[in-house]
Amino acid sequence: TFNPQLPDVSNSSVSANPTSVSADGIASSTITLEIKDEDENPINDIQMSEIDLTGAGDAIINDFTNVGNGVYTLRARNTTQETINIGVTVRDVFIDNTGNITFSLATPSASNSSVIADPLLLLANGIEELLFTISVRDINNDPISDLAAVDFDFLNSGGLQQESFTNQG
Repeated sequence: TFNPQLPDVSNSSVSANPTSVSADGIASSTITLEIKDEDENPINDIQMSEIDLTGAGDAIINDFTNVGNGVYTLRARNTTQETINIGVTVRDVFIDNTGNITFSLATPSASNSSVIADPLLLLANGIEELLFTISVRDINNDPISDLAAVDFDFLNSGGLQQESFTNQG
């Protein structure tokens, strides 16, 4: 009978980085598992099917990678604003929690975002139209795509009237 190497709680660890993530479905937190046995030997043959995760809320956990030397990583992504604390069990041994991972609305970064106006000049005749193309990105240069017309304020717009808004993702 084959008995797999069992993790030892005191020699193993779980962590998440970063712990504050944009809830845009793109940005992610890397969950790192360092799994060792009671003799502090790394366990190198763990499969995703031997890992049980609890408390993930609406997050999608995927991209399981065996880095080597008993280290494994997963990625947590989310489109729901929430704070989660994922419990990790390996081979029926509860290891630890990740600690809080907070998914929140992405904050636009002015240096990574852009506004293009076309044309740059037009007659104030009530007929000509101006097209703004706005690319909104966060501090990690990830696109922020869940915006609506009400999320934008146009200052010093004079008599400019918005006639349509299209979110192109």
